[in-house]
Amino acid sequence: MIETFMEQGWSLLRDYEREEADESFDKALEVDPGYAPAYIGKLCLQLRVFDEKELANGYMPLTEYPLYKTALNCASPDYKLELEGYNKAIVRRIVETKVAWDKEVKQIDEEIKRSEKSFKLEKKAKIKARNAATRKQRLIHNAAIAVAFILAFSFFFINLAEPVIIGEVAMISAAAHTVAIRDDGSLWVWGANDFGQLGAGFLMPQRFPEQLLDNVASISVNRLNSMAVKTDGSLWAWGNNRAGRLGDGTLTPRFVPTRIMDDVAQVSAGYFHTAIITTEGTLWTWGGNDSGQLGDGTTENSFEPVPLLDDVIQVSAGTGHTAAIRADGSLWLWGANARGQLGDGTTQPQLTPLRVMEEVAQVSAGANHTAVVRTDGSLWVWGGNGHGQLGNGTLDDSLVPIRLMDNVAYISAGSNHMAAITTDGALYAWGNNTNGQIGVGSFASWRLYPSRVADDMVSVSAGTAHTAALNSDGELWAWGSNVSGQIGDRTMISRRSPQAYEIAIPITILAALAVAVALAFIQKRWRFRLTGILLMVAMLAYVVVYAILALTQTLDGALLLHILHSVLLLVAALIAHRLNGVCKKLLMA
Repeated sequence: MIETFMEQGWSLLRDYEREEADESFDKALEVDPGYAPAYIGKLCLQLRVFDEKELANGYMPLTEYPLYKTALNCASPDYKLELEGYNKAIVRRIVETKVAWDKEVKQIDEEIKRSEKSFKLEKKAKIKARNAATRKQRLIHNAAIAVAFILAFSFFFINLAEPVIIGEVAMISAAAHTVAIRDDGSLWVWGANDFGQLGAGFLMPQRFPEQLLDNVASISVNRLNSMAVKTDGSLWAWGNNRAGRLGDGTLTPRFVPTRIMDDVAQVSAGYFHTAIITTEGTLWTWGGNDSGQLGDGTTENSFEPVPLLDDVIQVSAGTGHTAAIRADGSLWLWGANARGQLGDGTTQPQLTPLRVMEEVAQVSAGANHTAVVRTDGSLWVWGGNGHGQLGNGTLDDSLVPIRLMDNVAYISAGSNHMAAITTDGALYAWGNNTNGQIGVGSFASWRLYPSRVADDMVSVSAGTAHTAALNSDGELWAWGSNVSGQIGDRTMISRRSPQAYEIAIPITILAALAVAVALAFIQKRWRFRLTGILLMVAMLAYVVVYAILALTQTLDGALLLHILHSVLLLVAALIAHRLNGVCKKLLMA
């Protein structure tokens, strides 16, 4: 009977009838509770194997099953050994499986590590390549920004409209700005304009010559204002009007030329005062008078012209003193004298004209020094000498005239330097040279003796920190400080030696195209980066401001160039859009 139950149990187990198989094994145990094979069958059910031969393929030791302990307690010694053998086989298999698994896991871990390392190397290589590409793009981008900003802001510092041809110049005068009269009587101005001294209607400096007036006969400028006499004898003034130096009866600055009086033959603009000679030879003065430079016996300012001397043929107004030559060749001086600039051997100011010298052909009053050319061609100098402007090899002031050179045809005294032209056309300069205004090729502090600078010159004007001269061909040369564009070469670069103006080609179109290409580099397709936006705003603001300022001037060739300039800048912005895609593909790849 028990064998029958066992056969049925094993058959049902193999047919996956587990519940029925378990009942058959239980029936066998009811017949014989110590029948070990029945326990083995039930263990096979629990381990889900089909017979006792596969019992050793379990995944957990038999000791983990309560039934195993029961079987050991009930089984005969032979069955106990058999059951223990099964259990050992299972344990051995589990150990072998664990070792194999650990080996496989280790292999997998190593493969993962290799993959991670390879991935990291590949990622690092990609990042490196991307960074290299980014650096290349950033380099190109930054270079484009730099080029674009340089070109854009060069419109403020370098006016790119077509410059005039400076030739056939008849007369010049220089301070921190420069003015020139051409043979046709047209007046051209450029340089510093912080006080409206260019008369252009605004206060921006001008770095290339622009025409201001017509029919001008003579000019004179100082650091703060300008004066011009037209061919009809009318006097025009503009710029700063402190102490009433313009002579219009007010203290109001004038940013455009203002008519002051008529019948004027010559004018000289001092630092705070003005002196003119009428067509009848009468000398008139007005403006600041704190040192008695008006010569009227007082130290009170005068807002309107005051007559002073008759038979005057030339006048020169300095910073605080004035010098005049009468028809008989006598030299008269008055005003400040703290540095001996009156040449009377004292340092006492003179409130009225003082006769100092005879046989004088030309006079030039500087900041605190004076120079004259006598009828025999000798050059005499006196006054302040803190920068070597007397040219006598020292830095000591001189209270009396010193003979410096012979064969001199023309002299000009600047703020702290002098320039003279000899009868053979040689130009000499000396004094302060911190800005290269002497023209000897260096920025040495000063020249204590006259230094030969150029040849074939006919006229010279020593300004505040630069010098301008005319040669026999009517060509204008300039050197020295250029921080305000007073040299007129469209740059802000100071010059250590004469720099001639030459005919310049129109470069506005080329510059506009260059700006367009540069802008294209820093744009995304049809969209601006922040830098592009700022740059474009700056350019458009410049266009608007420049156009408005241009429209306030007289309609002439210069205005047309301004308008063309503004239009070309707007066209440049549109060209930038069109060139954007091409430039991005070529340079950002």
